[in-house]
Amino acid sequence: MESYDRSCFVFMEHFTRITIPFYKQKLPITTQATTQATTQATTQVTPQPTPQPTPQVESLLIALKNGEFTRKELMEKLNLNNLKYFKTEFLQPALRDGLIELVYPDKPNHPRQKYRRVKK
Repeated sequence: MESYDRSCFVFMEHFTRITIPFYKQKLPITTQATTQATTQATTQVTPQPTPQPTPQVESLLIALKNGEFTRKELMEKLNLNNLKYFKTEFLQPALRDGLIELVYPDKPNHPRQKYRRVKK
């Protein structure tokens, strides 16, 4: 409080209003400052690790090891009967992470739609 003028502080019954003056001050840009800022920015931008598949996605990848399968066939192989759970915990994460793909990518509701592992 001692650093600012008393006019910066307005005391009211239920709160205190503090106005802090802002002074525009041009600072010289030095080579050292530019280098330091560049180094900091470069070290802060680190690549994110590839997300590890969940156990559900791992089991889906194992089921897809030998070819292409329909949703129904995959659910039978994994001994699942809850479609919503299968989609949210198995299919969607695997598709989102690019681990599996649709046989008919332009027609997700194709009557003979199947899924397969993405070749690396």
